[in-house]
Amino acid sequence: MWNASSSTSVAVLFRGQAWRWGCGTAPQRHLQSLCWQAYARHLVAPLNADVYLPLDRAVGCDGHDDDYREPFRGHLRLARRVEAAHQGDSFVHSLRLYRAARPEGHDMLYVVRHDVELLLPATTWRCSPDKLSFAAYVDPLRDGKRVAAPLPEERAPLCEEGVNDILHAVPRRYFSALLRMVGGCDGTTCNTWQEEPKLAWPSCNEVCGCFVDCSEADGKEETGDVTGHGCYSVLATLLPRKHIGFCWPPSGSAFDAPPTLGARPFYTGSRALAARYHIEQP
Repeated sequence: MWNASSSTSVAVLFRGQAWRWGCGTAPQRHLQSLCWQAYARHLVAPLNADVYLPLDRAVGCDGHDDDYREPFRGHLRLARRVEAAHQGDSFVHSLRLYRAARPEGHDMLYVVRHDVELLLPATTWRCSPDKLSFAAYVDPLRDGKRVAAPLPEERAPLCEEGVNDILHAVPRRYFSALLRMVGGCDGTTCNTWQEEPKLAWPSCNEVCGCFVDCSEADGKEETGDVTGHGCYSVLATLLPRKHIGFCWPPSGSAFDAPPTLGARPFYTGSRALAARYHIEQP
């Protein structure tokens, strides 16, 4: 568990699409506000973090950028509009902006998405100062329940490396590994999705590179999927697996499967609700 001390320096870097649901209606603005207020309350304030805020693909929402910046007053080190073709491109843009700002001495970097609502403070998470940590595993469904899966290296070969990409916690010593991981294909395979009886591995069709579609390099037709679900296998070619971790490991028992639409939940080891990933248009 990572706890900031008076001598610890932490940065929070946003990536992905800002104002994903639009800004033209009160419900749309409220949903984005829930997310940024939660970041300020549960991540930035407890860790006294510096904030780097690229605003990507926020078409037509320029007039609300000041609202976006306000919760991070006193912590904001950079806020700038960027244009990216997809989330992989956005990740690269964010990393370039962060490096160009010449940040000095950050002991931990959290890379986060605009469309996630945190529900627990970062001081309760299980990110380790000795590991580059993803948010969570991609857990399987069994009989309508989402089941805590074993560690990625213990899974069946079909989807052994599936991880969730909505959060990355990166100690300073592993920042160079993060730069090499994003956009990497080494170690990944381009499997097609399939379902076993009573067991479905979500996102198996996306386990093909780290924020890049490696299908063509793998001799297969491009899928068009650009996600971070395949990043574990890329990172495992750069770091020993003992230095790869998870901030929200599963509880070790079945829990109710999230709905297809709406707010998709993530749980900690105690089954406490850590965050919601909002995927439905309000």
